Amino acid sequence: MFLSLKVEHSRTTSQVVEEALKAIDHVVACHVVSGDADFFVELAVPDLRTFEKVLTEQILAIGPVRDARSTFCIRTVIDRGPLPLNSWPAPRA
Repeated sequence: MFLSLKVEHSRTTSQVVEEALKAIDHVVACHVVSGDADFFVELAVPDLRTFEKVLTEQILAIGPVRDARSTFCIRTVIDRGPLPLNSWPAPRA
């Protein structure tokens, strides 16, 4: 399950949201993004009932969160695993 989160903006908002999301076991990745959303969150849940519980009881309970838009994956077309960063040339100094 993927969630786009919009949050209220203040000096400490990002830190509050980040720490709260780190404490939720179902969150497997979180990205600060540009565009319509502020955060893009990936959740691993066994079913929609669990997703609803995590969303309503944990994520929407994070004070600065103002909007959450969910998307779920129907099928994965490409999953190449970790990026081969060690095969890239070293940055020039």
